[in-house]
Amino acid sequence: MKLGRSFFNLYFFIISTFIIFSWALDEVWNSYLEQDIESYTGYKTLMMATGDYVQKHPKEEWEEIIAGAAERWELPLKLVSLAEVEAIDHTDHNALSHSNAHIYYFDDQVMIHYLLKNSDSVITLGPAKMPTRPRVKATYRVMILATFGIVIFIWLWPMSRDLEQLKRATRDFGQGQFDSTAPAAKSTMIAPMIASFNMMAARIKRLIEAHKELTNAVSHELRTP
Repeated sequence: MKLGRSFFNLYFFIISTFIIFSWALDEVWNSYLEQDIESYTGYKTLMMATGDYVQKHPKEEWEEIIAGAAERWELPLKLVSLAEVEAIDHTDHNALSHSNAHIYYFDDQVMIHYLLKNSDSVITLGPAKMPTRPRVKATYRVMILATFGIVIFIWLWPMSRDLEQLKRATRDFGQGQFDSTAPAAKSTMIAPMIASFNMMAARIKRLIEAHKELTNAVSHELRTP
């Protein structure tokens, strides 16, 4: 059966609204992640563990240990002096602080400075990717969106079909086909409209027939001497 334009208009309107709402929610979520110190727990834990580990070794070995850790974990880790860190311009960056960790985030990048205790050495990480929602959750969102689209399709299809049939019946009725009626509705939401139209059409048909009978009767009386 042919799908009407009204069906596609309403279907895409609802789906577009859901997608826009989902996108807005995702933006709010990402903004929350950026500003929540707990979102960087993974990075912080890594740097704290690395810091504790290097401080158990002679200071001369710290830089080599950090370089090895960066290569092993494929992360931009470096050991720099406190003076070098203080010279970095973070004017355009948003900042968070927790204990010895200072977090600077901008766009979708993050930079973390971890000051080693009782020293003027700092472990830096970054720029690195901002913590994001796990991929499995993104997959769930796609599945939910697909399911939502199917449910909306199934829900709108009977309504669209009933509306198209009602539109066809009203067009035929308006063109003088007074026997035209709309088929019984499959959608409970459209059923009252179709019932009202059929009732109205039946009444108009009876009025027209009564008018014809009255006209014929008057005409007959006028012709009768």
